[in-house]
Amino acid sequence: MQTHHIEIKKTARIITLGSLTEKTENIWLVLHGYGMLSEYFIQKFSELDLEKNYIIAPEALSKFYQNGFTGRIGATWMTSEDRENEIKDYINYLETIFQKMIHPHLSNRKFICFGFSQGVSTLFRWANQNVPPIHQIIAWAGTIPKEVLDQYQLKSTALKIYYGNEDPLITVEQAQQLLKVLKEKNIPFESFEYKGQNSVICSIIPQLNEF
Repeated sequence: MQTHHIEIKKTARIITLGSLTEKTENIWLVLHGYGMLSEYFIQKFSELDLEKNYIIAPEALSKFYQNGFTGRIGATWMTSEDRENEIKDYINYLETIFQKMIHPHLSNRKFICFGFSQGVSTLFRWANQNVPPIHQIIAWAGTIPKEVLDQYQLKSTALKIYYGNEDPLITVEQAQQLLKVLKEKNIPFESFEYKGQNSVICSIIPQLNEF
C-alpha cells in the first residue's frame, strides 16, 4: 500500500463583522476553537465598536457532525491524522486571507489576532512562519506549540494570555507552565486569569484593543 498526496482547490467560508471604511481603526483576525463554526463564533465580538473595528473570522476547512450523522455541525483546524499536511493547508489558507483581505488595508490601521482554544495553536503556527505585522495577539484558553516556542519570531508583537480558573482542557497548572516557558525564553507577555471554563467572556472583548 502506498500513500499519495495531491494539492486541490477548495472553497473556504469566511465570516466578517462590521465594514471596512475610512473610520476603521483595527482589523481583527479571529480563529475559533474545535467544533465551532465562524458564523456563531464571530458573534462574540459584536460588542466591539463596529465603526472602528472590522472582524474577519475564517472557518476551519474540515467540518463534521458532532453527534452521529445529523444535527449540530462543527469545524476543526486539524486532527492527528495526516497532521503535517493539515497544518500546511491551514497555514496557506490563513496566509491567503492575510494577503487578500488584510494586508492591502493595513495602512494606518492596527492588526489584532485572536485565537480561542484550538485556534491559538493554529494562529501561532501561521504567524510564526510568516511574521505578519501584528500589533497584538490574544491567546484565549489555548496553548502555544513547542515548535513555535523553540523558534519564536514574534517578540515585537504584544501578547496577552487569557486562561480560565475552571478550564478542564487548559488547566491553571498548564497555563502557568506556559507562562513559565515564556519567561524563560524572554518572550514578553501579559497574563490574565478569568473566572470560568473553556469559553470566551464576551464582556472582556471590548477591552482587548486597549494597548
